[in-house]
Amino acid sequence: MKIINNLLERYAHIQAPNATIKNAFINAVEETIDFIIDKKDVKIHNHTAHINAPSVIKSEIRFNQQDILKKVTKQVGDKNALTAIF
Repeated sequence: MKIINNLLERYAHIQAPNATIKNAFINAVEETIDFIIDKKDVKIHNHTAHINAPSVIKSEIRFNQQDILKKVTKQVGDKNALTAIF
């Protein structure tokens, strides 16, 4: 009889899809700076969030970057956490 760990081993590398990380990022931005970003304005690539927004909003997000990244990490976990915002 196989041990359950061996059966579930192939699922150990599964990561959160970008949509989950994107939603966590949008929620964190909304909680931190009280501004709602559309999903189409955020792209996630290589643990980095790229934002298409006015420069005033981007500046505010960059100013609060550490708080936003901590909130995203709390929601999606360390393995799938964002490392930067552009």
